[in-house]
Amino acid sequence: MLAGDAMVAIALAGSLFFDISPHAAAPHVLLGLTLTFVPFVVIAPAIGPLLDSIAGMRKGLVLVSALGRVALCILMAGDLKSLLLFPESFGLLVLSKVYGVSRQSLVPEVVGEGVGGEERFVHANATLNFHGAVAGFVGSAIAVAVWKTPGLGSPWVLRTDAVVFAVAALYALRLPRAGARPERAGLGRPGLASGGGEDWTPVIRGSSERAGAGRTSGEVATDPFGTVPVAPPPPIGPPQGAGGEIGTEELGAEVSVSHRGLRNKIVKQKMAGLFAAASAMAVLRAEVGFLEFLLIFTLRRQHYALIWFGIVLTGLTAGSVLANALAPRVRTRLPEEKTVAAALAVVCVMSALAGWSGGMLLQALLMCVTGFSTGVAKVSFDALVQRDTPTRRRGTAFARFETRFQLVWVMGAVIPVAFTFPVRWGDAAMAVAASVATVAYLSRWRAVTRRARR
Repeated sequence: MLAGDAMVAIALAGSLFFDISPHAAAPHVLLGLTLTFVPFVVIAPAIGPLLDSIAGMRKGLVLVSALGRVALCILMAGDLKSLLLFPESFGLLVLSKVYGVSRQSLVPEVVGEGVGGEERFVHANATLNFHGAVAGFVGSAIAVAVWKTPGLGSPWVLRTDAVVFAVAALYALRLPRAGARPERAGLGRPGLASGGGEDWTPVIRGSSERAGAGRTSGEVATDPFGTVPVAPPPPIGPPQGAGGEIGTEELGAEVSVSHRGLRNKIVKQKMAGLFAAASAMAVLRAEVGFLEFLLIFTLRRQHYALIWFGIVLTGLTAGSVLANALAPRVRTRLPEEKTVAAALAVVCVMSALAGWSGGMLLQALLMCVTGFSTGVAKVSFDALVQRDTPTRRRGTAFARFETRFQLVWVMGAVIPVAFTFPVRWGDAAMAVAASVATVAYLSRWRAVTRRARR
């Protein structure tokens, strides 16, 4: 899929940006940025709930995304000089986003769940992204070779791309069916509730049923996270009290209410931590868009050689690839929450250093570091969503988070396109935003942790 996306980009790439002045190019770039966000407006309210409502829909939408792009690539090959190219390109972009959300939702079903699931999620996400980046390089090379061949050009790049998406459709048929593995809502954490009626029973440490051992009188257990106190289970049978016997039905109702309250408390704690991580991730995505377009338009306005565009964009790509290669190793040393905070801190320090120096080579290094930090944080954040979000809500969660991330990326990119200011000012703004976001995220995370320990 990602090799095909890269080939589409090569086929549709034009020289308009380089043939006209930066001032004249700005409206076209702003329009393009807006169009990148529009597909998420479709995905969030429609595709997310659809992924969660029907069993097997995630695999089905991956297949539909591949087959739909086969048809659109063939149509676009004949409509490159027609107005039909624009709705066809839009449909291609929507299908690309549908695949991205479906893929993220499928990871837990493919790799399996259980103890240590979050570590497997980080490794799986990083592996997918790394192989996707390599496939993108290969697809780009093939597309450039076809495009430069006399008599072929962009139409045959798109026809070749249709073959690539057809191969992707064949692999989509081999994806596992949903529900093949029994699962609890908390990935690798049996006590996390899914909410909404799914089976959930808190694990009482020391009970004979769960741990194979009895409980001494007065012992207090904790939930599987080791954070929320859980009262010891009542004795089996109708207990005697001052007011007479209590029926077993009333006792069962009491225990059920107690379990429901504990479940809701755990869910609120996990969701609070997840939304704090999402806010930090949004700042990183905004800074990537801001820095990318700040450097590109600065290079155009100051008439840098074309090689500098390659250096800057290669730095961003290299940082992303390196992030996916090293993310599993980072996970062995830092949990996902601390990884997100560390990524913000690294961007803050590097932005301040680049702003102090001001050289374009250090700006390219800043682009590489920002791409690396954002890539590592994104892999960790995806693992958090896969771990802490109930299965039947996972597609909706990914669709909504990706919509917000794309929106803030566009907002960050619009600023240097619409306004002209020195690169050093942009570096300083990035350093301030990253530092504030780091402090805010750590404060919220510690507050959630303290509440969990009560």
